[in-house]
Amino acid sequence: MAVPLNAIPNEDPCPITEQLFGQLRRASPPDAVEIAKALPDLQRARLATFCYYRRHLHALGLMIASTCDHNALVNASGRAGDTIYHQSRDPDKTLSEEEQQSGSRPPKPITLGGS
Repeated sequence: MAVPLNAIPNEDPCPITEQLFGQLRRASPPDAVEIAKALPDLQRARLATFCYYRRHLHALGLMIASTCDHNALVNASGRAGDTIYHQSRDPDKTLSEEEQQSGSRPPKPITLGGS
């Protein structure tokens, strides 16, 4: 049995219906952004924030946030909205910088003590 998106403890509820969220997930990124553009400003900003904070939806969150104005993002997520707004102005740059930061350091070699 599937758990509804809004029934997971300690999780912010999804600001759109499960059906619409499913359409977003199945759509190509440009189509998902077009679907999100049809939402009212504050609801779109809440959706952008919801996606932004989930690793597997982070890029989609930035793309949706790029269609939001600054005030809507700040209203939806407080001071973090300012960061999301600025990162969403160039999502490709933001995502490539995040990828470089997470993958730029080679793993430390394993050493055996006393060798």
